[in-house]
Amino acid sequence: MFSHDWLYGKSRFGIVGVDAWDGERVVGQVAAIGNRFLLNEKPQNGLTALNASVSPEFRGKNLFSRLCNELCEIAAFEGFTLIMGVANRKATPGWVKYADFQLVSPLSARFGVGHVAPLADLTDAFESASFRRDWDIK
Repeated sequence: MFSHDWLYGKSRFGIVGVDAWDGERVVGQVAAIGNRFLLNEKPQNGLTALNASVSPEFRGKNLFSRLCNELCEIAAFEGFTLIMGVANRKATPGWVKYADFQLVSPLSARFGVGHVAPLADLTDAFESASFRRDWDIK
């Protein structure tokens, strides 16, 4: 069996995952990793939803929506106040349409050699962001 310790096992804030089963077989999954965020400079325990899948023969049967709703219910029960989704271009419409997530902005991908930006520019960006990951947690 494939181990997800490198991703899920290292989270200080836990994980929330929901599986859909057809007998002995997993046919759908939504998983999110706990993180600390700052929203308008106020700490929030939240989740980053990273992995979602539904087997092809179970698509179109509202399974993804049900998994996402259950993820949200469990997250709220566990004390998480927000869920941030990270999805590729094909998955984003599903999160918005079926899971009722708000599309804030697509991520832009860039690559290069050397420094991406001067450190001062990055510091200014972090300080002016109303929502960001809290990297300074103790």
